[in-house]
Amino acid sequence: MRTSTHVRSLLGALALSAATLNAPMAFAASATLVMPDLCDDPSAVFDHEWATAKNQSEALFYMQADGTISAVTANAGAFNNYDTVYVAGHGGDDFVGGFTFAEFSDNFEAAHNNLPDEVFFAVCSAANGPNSLLKALNDQYGGNINTLYGGVSACALVGYGDPTLANAEYLINVTQSDANLYATIIDNITQKWAGAYPQSQNTYNQVCQARVDPFDQGEVDDFVDTVYTQFSQPPQSGNDEDSTNYLDLVSLNNGGDALFVCGASPNGSTVEVPCP
Repeated sequence: MRTSTHVRSLLGALALSAATLNAPMAFAASATLVMPDLCDDPSAVFDHEWATAKNQSEALFYMQADGTISAVTANAGAFNNYDTVYVAGHGGDDFVGGFTFAEFSDNFEAAHNNLPDEVFFAVCSAANGPNSLLKALNDQYGGNINTLYGGVSACALVGYGDPTLANAEYLINVTQSDANLYATIIDNITQKWAGAYPQSQNTYNQVCQARVDPFDQGEVDDFVDTVYTQFSQPPQSGNDEDSTNYLDLVSLNNGGDALFVCGASPNGSTVEVPCP
């Protein structure tokens, strides 16, 4: 779930042989890119899990504070090899994940000199013009990216009563079936994030910061898996008001409007749609 503030942004094979484990990953069509605000709350992790469940975007990459883009998923290969990218980060009118639009676009292009076919922004206000994030990235590639998606305001995963990520949609102007319960679960998640990480005396944020700077691929990958596990459990009490399950937020979201779509040939159309 994405808003322009961090706290309210929550309002979104063991039997493998050694040969298989060491084989390079076949380059998939799509990857997910997360920002340094991965450490701020669980939203980026669940955006990645959504992209994986719904769009088979299993490869995960991380944009470090210095702009370097590094693979989180083992054997993901080069970021440059993925023609569709899902970007997850906290955003506003002139920033995304701690970077200005120009900085983000420079960093993205430096690691992805091949022209991407599609870029999907799970980022608040990514399509809010003039001079939107969508426009900044498309301009970086001479206006030639075929399709870009982004919201003109806050966006969130909408499950229409279903917590299954594969069935959820990213929408703007999102409504909830129970706004009070939604706010309560957000508070619970925020408190848990500020509490102790499993088998540690440090908070989730502190553990994350130590793993991304300096960047440790295996440790960051483990952090992502742990966050998903810890924040997708039903409440032990059985009381919905005790939930810290991010998927409950997805389920409570029950409506909204579509993201803005632009690009040189959006969704295969022969008509260019300028990005705002």
